[in-house]
Amino acid sequence: MNHNHNHNSIDLFPHTIIQPNTMDMQIERNAVRFYSTKCFSLPLPITSRYFKHYFLLYYRGDYILNQINDNQGFLHYKNTKYQIVYKLPLTRGKILARLQDQFALSFREPFSEFGIDPIVIISFSNGA
Repeated sequence: MNHNHNHNSIDLFPHTIIQPNTMDMQIERNAVRFYSTKCFSLPLPITSRYFKHYFLLYYRGDYILNQINDNQGFLHYKNTKYQIVYKLPLTRGKILARLQDQFALSFREPFSEFGIDPIVIISFSNGA
């Protein structure tokens, strides 16, 4: 006797449908956020995996302040708007006190799938 119960079957333990790599993507997004805001210099494997653009520049304090005064916490460079993060102990006030000194700027733009805006970390010229 062949019983076919497919039309009457009830799944007592339905499986939760999880999008592939959703947890992995969240972990990577958190890693990119950390690398974007907390790490001044990054090794090549990190930059090539997570960032569309990553580069370092040096500017004098007066130039930096002229660029950010009108942009309310953002710095524009080559048609990209970067959110500014000061690497402590550096602050805007310390730049004001040292206008002729050079400061290091670490620009990074994560790949778009991470949903994180471009960031520039500003530090003393030695990256400290």
